[in-house]
Amino acid sequence: MDYMQRLGSWLGKHRSILVGIFYTAASQFVLAYLTLYIHAIYPVWSAPFWPASGAALAACILKGPWMLVGVYAGLTLPNLTLWSTNPGWLGCILPIGNVMETSMALFLLGKPWVRFDYRLRGVKDVGWFITLAPWLPAAFSAIFVQTFLLLAQIVPPNRYAGEVLVFWLGNSTGIMLVTPIILVWRDIFKFQWAGAKGRRILFLLGGVGLALLLLHASNLPNYLRMCSVLVVPFAVWGIWSTGFRGATLFCLLTSFIYFILDIS
Repeated sequence: MDYMQRLGSWLGKHRSILVGIFYTAASQFVLAYLTLYIHAIYPVWSAPFWPASGAALAACILKGPWMLVGVYAGLTLPNLTLWSTNPGWLGCILPIGNVMETSMALFLLGKPWVRFDYRLRGVKDVGWFITLAPWLPAAFSAIFVQTFLLLAQIVPPNRYAGEVLVFWLGNSTGIMLVTPIILVWRDIFKFQWAGAKGRRILFLLGGVGLALLLLHASNLPNYLRMCSVLVVPFAVWGIWSTGFRGATLFCLLTSFIYFILDIS
């Protein structure tokens, strides 16, 4: 009875951490599953875009290093199921590379001389993030993972360098795109859309959406399609006028608009 009481007390005390680990693991599994669709377009072993890296770093920045447990657990399961052709021992080792990557990025951003503000309020914070978070951590992860794949004879020697490069760029891109979106827009429902900045974002998104629609509307006269050049000044003005918070959402939604139009 005393043991059960202590266990209940411990679970209650660490409930927030356990919930965070669960959601971190779930996000890693879901994003790894979605990456299968990228593999269908770009059929190599390494994904040219790995959003799970960005979600992992954001989770650790917001909830602490215990979220690394969720990173490992969430990526071990898809390694044992989605890519079930790999040996079981390899599926348990490969996620260590992602844990190393996230740990290194968290360590670099946490150095006292960096003074990193996870809310990304200033240009200094954006600069430190882009400089420290993606490149070196993703490089270590790429070399670690691809070396084990080479030893397991899954990646042939003539493909090793190319796979390292694709893996490195894919994880770096995931960190640069997904982490800022989570950090900056996690309280999106509290944003004052009726304010001046909110109205600018909505106006600019509407303008860019219309410009992209004209670009893809081949049945329209050329003089109307020429209006699509407005997408460039719209985008530049949008990023400079709405700040980093507006720019992240602006670029994200614009890319989705372009993707939808491109595949339709």
